[in-house]
Amino acid sequence: MSEGVRSSKGPAYVIMRNRTTGQPVRIPVGAIPKIFWPETWYENCYWAYSGALSREDIAEFFEESTREIRPDFAHKLATYILDFVQNTAAVAWLLNPDKDGYLEYMRPCIEKLSDLKGKAKSRADVMAMIHVCLDYAIDPF
Repeated sequence: MSEGVRSSKGPAYVIMRNRTTGQPVRIPVGAIPKIFWPETWYENCYWAYSGALSREDIAEFFEESTREIRPDFAHKLATYILDFVQNTAAVAWLLNPDKDGYLEYMRPCIEKLSDLKGKAKSRADVMAMIHVCLDYAIDPF
């Protein structure tokens, strides 16, 4: 993803900063395990920065928690959650000295979330995804 671009559907590379020099380093997306590839790559995947969700979306989901949500809204939230986890996991994998160990640790999480995203039609489905995230110490919100 190039500097200044907040998101991309299919970048050729991601940019990370060298931890010693602070200089940007281009990393080919192909170097990252495909299981970590999100639908949308974000410069910053947190909902408030990425634009994936609005404050109104968050309010609708969390402040009106007794009301059922529309299937299209459930899908939007599910897509955000999986993208958040994959974006975060890709960066963590790049920084992790035990890349194989991290990949195997995160694989069940991403597989569960991918399966749940494909079925997400209700508040309960989205909550199930949030619980999977929390099991892995990931809070997408």
